[in-house]
Amino acid sequence: MKDLALEEAQENIRALKLIHFFLTLLLPVGLFLLLGCTEDPEVKKADLGPEVSVDQVNKVMDEALASRSPTETRVGDKVLYEINQRVETSSIIRLKEVLLDVKSRSEDNEFIVYLLDEATTDYQGDTPDTVQKEVEWRIAKTNLPELPPASLYRATLWQPLQSVVRPPSLFAKDTPVTFHNLSITKGVRPAPPAVAESADCRGLSPCQLNVAEVNFDLVEWPSPDDWKVTKYRYIYSSDTPYPAHLILLCVKTLVDTEARDYFVSQCQVLRDFIGGAK
Repeated sequence: MKDLALEEAQENIRALKLIHFFLTLLLPVGLFLLLGCTEDPEVKKADLGPEVSVDQVNKVMDEALASRSPTETRVGDKVLYEINQRVETSSIIRLKEVLLDVKSRSEDNEFIVYLLDEATTDYQGDTPDTVQKEVEWRIAKTNLPELPPASLYRATLWQPLQSVVRPPSLFAKDTPVTFHNLSITKGVRPAPPAVAESADCRGLSPCQLNVAEVNFDLVEWPSPDDWKVTKYRYIYSSDTPYPAHLILLCVKTLVDTEARDYFVSQCQVLRDFIGGAK
């Protein structure tokens, strides 16, 4: 019986590896448009915790970002992220690694433009598959401060996970959303192992990171008595090169399958970084 149960669990995990694209590590810009075109839902079945406005979430995200700007990026900055997934209490599965290398910086009257080499290694097949491409980061000089007041958009704009896409139906225009259980905590976190093992801890002294952690729940409401909770966890640091300022981003939610619902988490984790020349 134990062997059968183990085989069934392993089969479930293998099947769930195919649904990782139902999660995302990016909050869409359209999220902020949804709030203005739908009525506030009424909680009928559960206490989802203290509700907050999107403006409150923005304010806390701004505090965590500590006024960091993408224009801090320097030629020679390198960053390595891992994207992984965990189904309930099973082992963590490495899905991808993304290596970014800032190669050049140019500007004109309107834009600052960075060109980067991006190498994405996918570990979900029988053998790892690496795809390399050139990526352009374009920052509007005069328009950047005039963007819509969407700190969540700015916080996720530069993350190398645009291939992980949430299904269109998940944020359909008629689906209202609310925010709950917002918190921010500041503290100290150990440097990633690869950083700590380098000769000079990548210039960190002491060899640790000052961080700010933000947590909140996003609740989607297909109907007033039906909801889906997605938990977000962001950790930022002011001690790393800008492309590595996001230390951790985790998204946790229930994923529906024919058999049953599974609690799935997907994370983007900073594994290593190198700062470019000042």
